[in-house]
Amino acid sequence: MENRPDLKLVAELENRIKDLKIENEILKSKNIDLSEDVKHLKYKCFEKDSSIVDIMVNNNDLRKENNELRAMFDFIKDRLEKFAGSYHGRN
Repeated sequence: MENRPDLKLVAELENRIKDLKIENEILKSKNIDLSEDVKHLKYKCFEKDSSIVDIMVNNNDLRKENNELRAMFDFIKDRLEKFAGSYHGRN
């Protein structure tokens, strides 16, 4: 091979191609691992988004219920004040 530089070059290129194929397989494996990580993170984000939506809906429902209870309290308070006022000779 020493007197045939073209054969030496071909052998070097073949070795380089073999190394690149191995490196490519390693990178493919890492890419698959990263894809799985991304898939997992997307799922976690979806879970968090769903939880946030649930919390927002629950918060809205609680706000409505609180407003209804406040209105009932104000109504009862007003009636009691009127009753107490009339009982003590006021209004």
